[in-house]
Amino acid sequence: MTTVKLSMDQVTELFENVSDYHKWMANVSTCKLIQSINENETLVYYTSELPWPINDRDMVVRIEKYEGEDGSLCFYMSCEDDVLEEHDDYLRIKLANGVWEFAPNPDSSIDITYQFLGDPGGNLPAWVLNLFIVDGPFETLENIREMQN
Repeated sequence: MTTVKLSMDQVTELFENVSDYHKWMANVSTCKLIQSINENETLVYYTSELPWPINDRDMVVRIEKYEGEDGSLCFYMSCEDDVLEEHDDYLRIKLANGVWEFAPNPDSSIDITYQFLGDPGGNLPAWVLNLFIVDGPFETLENIREMQN
């Protein structure tokens, strides 16, 4: 969790601008919108490039946006394995779920909580898993914090 001085409009814009995810999300090399199902639900395709000899990864994620009565925002993510054909260049991540929670504070700051659970598939050494499990979320939250400057 981290706290930032961003508005909810800025947070919403951050999440709705899918093509820029690679600029602030750790371990995301490309990202594109597959489909806008409605104003609160999208399908997004991500790729991650990993150091050789480890296979690069990709995944399709359904993102659902919920707005709380208290002004909070939540973005729930879940893998959608059967939306796109698998590419030979990537190992498909088939199991992942996560949530982004944005809670406004009285001082106009926002508390951000990011939780993600996934199975990257294949056999990965511990240092690569740490990129995703420990370093990735920390780097992502730090990148968002830098946007407030």
